[in-house]
Parts: sequence; C-alpha cells; structure tokens
Amino acid sequence: MSFSLWLQLLEAQQYFDFMKVNKISPSEARQKKMFGPVWHGSSKEGREAIAQQGFNIFIGGARTGNVTHGYELRDYFGGIPAPVHHLGYGIYFTTSKTNAKHFNRETTRGLIDYYLDVPRLETINWGSPKTMMKWWKENGYDMKPSGWQMGQTGTWNNMKVMGSVPQDNPEEMEKARIQATINMTNVLKSKYDAVWYKGKGFGKLLDGDQIVVYDLNNIYQLDWSMEQQKEGGVPPTGSRFVVKGTKKAIGVVSGSRENQQSPEYDEWAKVLGRSTHNLWLSSFKDPDDEIYKVYAPMFQKTISPELKQRIMDNQQVDEQEAINYFLNNRLRKYIKQNFPLNLVGKVLKKGERLK
Repeated sequence: MSFSLWLQLLEAQQYFDFMKVNKISPSEARQKKMFGPVWHGSSKEGREAIAQQGFNIFIGGARTGNVTHGYELRDYFGGIPAPVHHLGYGIYFTTSKTNAKHFNRETTRGLIDYYLDVPRLETINWGSPKTMMKWWKENGYDMKPSGWQMGQTGTWNNMKVMGSVPQDNPEEMEKARIQATINMTNVLKSKYDAVWYKGKGFGKLLDGDQIVVYDLNNIYQLDWSMEQQKEGGVPPTGSRFVVKGTKKAIGVVSGSRENQQSPEYDEWAKVLGRSTHNLWLSSFKDPDDEIYKVYAPMFQKTISPELKQRIMDNQQVDEQEAINYFLNNRLRKYIKQNFPLNLVGKVLKKGERLK
C-alpha cells in the first residue's frame, strides 16, 4: 500500500474529528473559571471553515492536507525525530496574541476569543531537545530508531540528515512517526484535558506559547450577545452600552452599587423613576451632548426653589446661572460617578459599532 493511500484511509476512519464550536458568555466563562482568553491563528479560508463546520482534528503528516505546521521528519535528538506535533494531535491555541498573529498570516484581523474548559491542565516549559524528548517518551511517544538508528558518523544509515529527510524508506518512517504521535496523544488525553507549553525562557523557547485541547467539547467561543444582565439588571463590568434616549452616547461599566440615596435627593428618580442601582463608568462618550439635550428640560423641572437658592448663594450667581450649574454637574461633570441603572439602553456586543 502506498503512503498516500494509507494516509487517505487513515483520514477516512475515526481520526478526522470535527464539531460545531460551543459558545459562552463572558460572565459564564468567568464564573466557571475557564482558561482564557486564547486565540487560534489560521488563514481566512481556515477561519471560514471553522465558522461553518467547527474545528477538526486532522491526523496525518506534518504540512500535509489541512495542516500547515508540524515537525518535519528529521533527527530531533538521539537519532529520533520529533512527533508530528509538539503536544500531539488536537486543536492548538495560544495565550499570546502576538503568537496568534504569526499563525494568522501576520494579522490580528479575524482572531476570535476562545475559552477552554480544561480543569485537568498540565503546564510544561522545557527548553532543551533532550528534556523535550524525555517528556514525549514518558507520555507514550514510542518512535524507535531501530533500522535507521544513528551511526558513529552522525548519520541515519550513513546518510546525512541535517536539513533533509533520509532517503531510506521515508514513507515507512513517517507512517511509524504518525502512529507514535497518535499513541502519545492517546496517553496525554487520558491524563489531561489540555497541555500548555509556555515556551518562556530568556527568549522564546521552541515554537513559543501554545496550548492543545484534545476534546472539541471543551472549546468555547466567546459570545457577547449571550451576556445577560445580572444583579437586578446590572451589566457586567466592562460592558458597553448606549444611553437610553440617545443615539451615540456610550458608557462603559466599571462597577455598581445599590442606590441608597434618600428619595428626596435622587433627582434622577424624579425624571426616570427610582433606580435599584447606580453605576460607576470607566468611560463615557457623548460627542453630540445628547444626554444634556434630551434630559436637561426634564431635570430643570425637578429643581426645588430651596436647592436653586442654595446654589445661588454658594456660587454667587443669578437664577439662570444656578440652573445651568445644576444641570452641568448632573448631566456632564459627575455623570460617570453616579449613573442610574435605568438610564442604560442597549448593551453592545464586543466589537459592535453603532451604525
């Protein structure tokens, strides 16, 4: 049987695994203490295939079929080549966006945030080929050098291998390496949900930061549209929202507290009804001053004569200036520190822009 036919039969059996990607909201990912965010670099065509079909685990040789990466067949240490893939067959992610960019055709465009449900996580950080080979062997990589072992001259069957594949039946050797990588994968996934190779030293070690997941059910795509408001309607920290009654005014939540203001001093309650919570905003942008234009006429009706007089006395201003002072403080100057929950309109998805 030819090597290419053997690979085709291998792919046609149980080793070509794929499924639609699960989705999860940011708050649920945090609540379940999932690992992330992580990113998966791919080509535009690869990203489109993932969006339509989900991830697939391709079993085969390095840089063949849908796989553009992997160790080539050559001496890695002690006359034995490395496995086809560094941590076995699975779906590879990275915690480094810079690293993801490298595998994403040198762009961050199209990168998606993923979280991994991997409580059985193994973390390694080997830097030397000797230690890496030892770890592979301990975890089921049973590739043998017999039949093409290193000779005294530093060759496989006296054929130089530096930068090239041995010509002594390379198809059989690659077939054996693929099977050894499958064996290693089976051992690793029996013990771990994922393996994280940090790739950190004085510089980047080997291929750098990478984490492999063996079970596709443990991969979750972050979906901001699933984010549900909590605590009686309070958006989670980091949420962006459009201010109710405006088209372009946007706030970003940094925290919340229960509304403990006395009703007689809660001016917003007189306009919108009493809010259960007030928010702190890390950012507030209102390029067209919409919140002032929309709510100033309503607020102006709520100013009591006593408050108006107190402002006039303290600021030494006339009646109209006192009204302007009050409105400017409530609707511009201090809006970020005391933002009423019932003024929150549409909560935006991550990356969503206003039309």
